[in-house]
Amino acid sequence: MNNTEDIKELKDIKHPKKRLFLETYPKLLRTVKTAEAIGVNESTVYRWLEADKLFQQALQALKKRIDTDRLEEVEAEIHKRALEGLSKQSDILLIFEAKSLDPGKYREKPAMIPISGDIIVRHMIPRPPGVEVKQIKEGGRDGYREEESVTEGEDKALQG
Repeated sequence: MNNTEDIKELKDIKHPKKRLFLETYPKLLRTVKTAEAIGVNESTVYRWLEADKLFQQALQALKKRIDTDRLEEVEAEIHKRALEGLSKQSDILLIFEAKSLDPGKYREKPAMIPISGDIIVRHMIPRPPGVEVKQIKEGGRDGYREEESVTEGEDKALQG
């Protein structure tokens, strides 16, 4: 399958070298190799990507298409080996490639599920001498407030 088919952004690229880059990229799969193949410096390609959002979007869409096509091939090979009972040393490489192409589907750990709501953390810390803790009620919830108890002698020393 031609990876450049149905990429709408490609149709809007008018610059001949940019179009040639996008048409050649699926065969070589590397920016540097593709740039060399079409006769431009790799820094030129990176400048195109920085300056031309349409070119950038077209290359991203092309890479996504390539990854999707490759993932389908990898999954088909994994499925074939599983059904036919074939096992090769390259099985591990297929697994790693599947993970790199679709980490959301082939990850080791389950996704973290976001949890929202109140979290109550209670930590017992020894009370320093001279600090009195009083339990109070605020807005229907239990809360704690610390108040220092100052002795008469300490009070005069602080004012003095």
